Amino acid sequence: MSAFLACILLCGCSVFAKAQRPTANACALPKTEKAKIVKSNSTLPNTTTPALFILPGVVYQANALPEILDKFTEESPADNIVIYIHGKGDEPSKAIKEGLLSGLNIEYGLSPVMLTWASGEGVFPGKEALAASETLKKVLNELSEYKTQHADILEGKKFSLLTHSMGSLVLEGFLSKYKSGLPSGLLDTIVINAAASTVDNHAEWVEKVDFAKKVFITYGNDDPMLRLASVGIKTARLGKHGARQRGEKERVANNAIYVDVSQAIDEHRYFVGNGDLPCIYSFFNESLNGKTPDFSDRRVFTVSTPDRDYILNK
Repeated sequence: MSAFLACILLCGCSVFAKAQRPTANACALPKTEKAKIVKSNSTLPNTTTPALFILPGVVYQANALPEILDKFTEESPADNIVIYIHGKGDEPSKAIKEGLLSGLNIEYGLSPVMLTWASGEGVFPGKEALAASETLKKVLNELSEYKTQHADILEGKKFSLLTHSMGSLVLEGFLSKYKSGLPSGLLDTIVINAAASTVDNHAEWVEKVDFAKKVFITYGNDDPMLRLASVGIKTARLGKHGARQRGEKERVANNAIYVDVSQAIDEHRYFVGNGDLPCIYSFFNESLNGKTPDFSDRRVFTVSTPDRDYILNK
């Protein structure tokens, strides 16, 4: 067996050999003790129809965002709000059992609302993820209307969207049909984390985002789950390949900043539970709270391509 074929079968790397990357600096932020995420038992049934879900474990119908936002603004008026779209798994119980929503709340001071979809179906429920894009459309339209009607109480509040793994397919499905119409400042940030979407032609749908001030795409070359998910396909997963451009099909999205976590961590889910890794914590704390990280801060980032691709320090 040739080394090339072995690479494909064992790593799913296809023809995407690692490009030479700058060596990241050591993270120069001080380590601080962060609040730990809270894991709890959950016996909630798997989602079969897209819905909304909030702590401590309440499922709402997909059109209930205004009711949820009323609750958030009354009970946690100082918290910024993140809409989280999960990846594959037995949801929504997984988000409770593994402390994902509590992590977003405790670590970053956010009020999270999760768009849950039928992610427990089959090995790779891509069809179900794309179908949930209609629910995302409804959620964003309701958010737009709510912000217009409640501008006074929402003044200064930041809104972000976080997709993880196969959650990127929900966003991709929405944007593939999106023709514009949402207000330009609807979201402060979108973070496409460890995306299971493929790298080829991703710029076409990412560049349709005209309703968020900033778009960040995180990727890790050694992401173990996306390595497995790349086996048998002729391209690579965006969350593993990132900004390593190979021609027009893989060109970078002009409205996005790519953040390479490869030298800082080799996990798949790294947006919570990394308080002991201050550079990773700092990036997510700022971006999910609707801010633009200071990419000129050499304590946190090493430059790969200015204004386009940055490496998180290790």
